[in-house]
Amino acid sequence: MQFLRFCCLQSCFHQLESYAFMVYRFCVFQEFYGLYYTLFIHIEKQSKEETTLITMHTFGERFMAHFSLSLLCRSLSLHFSSNYGDFCLSRKGIMAEEIYFWEGEWQANEPRLGLNRAFRFGDGLFETIRITEGKAPLWTQHLERLKQSALILKLDLPKNFTTTLNNILFDLLEKPAFRSSIFRIWIFRSGKGKYTPETNSASFVCKAETLPAQKNDNTQHGLIIDLCETVTLTADTLSNLKSLNSLIYVMAAIEKSEKGFDELLLRNQKGELVEGTSTNLFIVKKKAIYTPPLSSGALDGVMRKQIIQVAKRLGFSVSEESISQEALESADEVFLSNAVSGIQWVKAFRKRRYLHQLSNVLSSKLYSSAPKV
Repeated sequence: MQFLRFCCLQSCFHQLESYAFMVYRFCVFQEFYGLYYTLFIHIEKQSKEETTLITMHTFGERFMAHFSLSLLCRSLSLHFSSNYGDFCLSRKGIMAEEIYFWEGEWQANEPRLGLNRAFRFGDGLFETIRITEGKAPLWTQHLERLKQSALILKLDLPKNFTTTLNNILFDLLEKPAFRSSIFRIWIFRSGKGKYTPETNSASFVCKAETLPAQKNDNTQHGLIIDLCETVTLTADTLSNLKSLNSLIYVMAAIEKSEKGFDELLLRNQKGELVEGTSTNLFIVKKKAIYTPPLSSGALDGVMRKQIIQVAKRLGFSVSEESISQEALESADEVFLSNAVSGIQWVKAFRKRRYLHQLSNVLSSKLYSSAPKV
């Protein structure tokens, strides 16, 4: 599909200022397969908004037509959002790469949620799910963690919440533009009140954003890490949750950016190494794997749990033990993990250099046993 070529593209859009209604015919030639597609595109200007509505009819397979029109929009440098037949364009010069689910429907614009409890108090949770080639391999684990975390925060999830989220995900997976994407879910306590809420009923909003196809260079070349000096983690009931109160990680990420490292490791009040700004920590010593226990304050990561399960299934020893700076410096391998990037191996910590043999093995087996939604 990378070989699509468009004809008659340049003469259309500048005429929108003088025509309220136009019909264009675009010829699309697919050089690799030798197939010929014709798109009939109906463009109508909406005078009240800086948008145009495009309805597409095509001879040929619907997905190819959808993909072709997305390339057309790229060629014209237009902003678009799509759900097969209808496309919305605006003359902003930015291609729409994200959509939101709010109040029962997908929408192109970020919803205006106002000064809710998520904004005022960080009163809620979030999940980040990686979608690859139209599959969400760890969806079940994400959904289970979300429900368990809601119980801890005494959030009353909406009726049929699991079914609703499943349907939203399945609908997203049907959209060709988002077959490789990041799917985020935010849950927050509804209503007003101050620290004492008026209700425990929960609302939620979702966002999907397209994911570039290229690999992260750090995955290939290794991370350079150091220790965070500005903030310290506290191990408590909430430290294992992906809550909306992320100020510690924000401050650590600012320090990371200022110092120019790929990642910084945070310590708890005992001085134990716990995790990165957005990653769980693993070290390898003589082919045995160690990761900080949840009791140290580590996030209960979905990818962390998947790695532990896969490593044990492959016959590796896995221990949840406290990790000191000395243990980090004497390790044979160090790698970090999260749900978006999977396993990222560490190349260097200060003067120490690391291998990445075992992490490569685990990376190749990460999703082999996971049910693909």
